[in-house]
Amino acid sequence: MDTQRKTIVVASHNRGKLKEMEAMLSPLGFQVEAADSLGIDVEKAIESGTTFKENSLIKAQYVYDHLKEKMPVIADDSGICFAGLNGFPGIHSARWAPDGQTSYDYKNRKILTLLQGKDHTCTFHCVITLIDATGIHQFEGLAQGEAVEPVSTGRGFGYDPIFRSDDLGITFGEATIQQKDQVSHRGRACAKLIAYLKKNQMD
Repeated sequence: MDTQRKTIVVASHNRGKLKEMEAMLSPLGFQVEAADSLGIDVEKAIESGTTFKENSLIKAQYVYDHLKEKMPVIADDSGICFAGLNGFPGIHSARWAPDGQTSYDYKNRKILTLLQGKDHTCTFHCVITLIDATGIHQFEGLAQGEAVEPVSTGRGFGYDPIFRSDDLGITFGEATIQQKDQVSHRGRACAKLIAYLKKNQMD
């Protein structure tokens, strides 16, 4: 295997996602670069898709098309679907809150209010798209759980504080990053991505 570190560009400015991706890909010899560090604003990618797969591809393709020097790009689209809310917020998980609210503390409190008296079962979804010299490749991961009152730990991000993992028996907000990576939607999608990279690009 080539000992020189290879660069892989992540189409995200979410520092939590970047940290998780780096933890998984760095041991394989990849240097993870955020798209914005290369002057590419991922926010300009218009997520017009109706599925996680479509929006993941839109973001990856946008960054790949704007790279001055072509290198592998990965993008993920992820979200959470609550059974008691008919799958809401789904692909709108990052941007559904009214009045431009971006705080996940607000979103988590609002979700728990909306779920009162309803099924708290929920599923995290993640689709990672890789675009490299060979084409487009997509990897999907799911994590099953239940919405619960948050426990303040300072760990995790997004909906992690209210998502109690069926696999771990604790919230993603309580889990260490190593525990979370083993069973999370992104961890499972990343495991498939890593298997692909090992088989096709790490020889």
